[in-house]
Amino acid sequence: MAPPEIPTVSTPSNPERDAAYQTLYDAGIQQRRKVLGDAYVDNQLSKGANEFMRPAQEYVTKNAWEGLWSRPGLELKHRSLVVIT
Repeated sequence: MAPPEIPTVSTPSNPERDAAYQTLYDAGIQQRRKVLGDAYVDNQLSKGANEFMRPAQEYVTKNAWEGLWSRPGLELKHRSLVVIT
């Protein structure tokens, strides 16, 4: 028996929004690679390569890695300690 299909939510295309999201994602993925290394990030992205996990990977990359990890004020080593605690 085949698993049920996951319904997809379709949102209208908005080029300006899509470009802004891509900018955030690109900055986030750069920061993620800087902290974790290319091999680890590539492995995690390949695990999240299905339609169910891709939005979660994109959200975390845009919001956590770009939004939180890229903010000024703390060195990466101190930011890592804060995240761990």
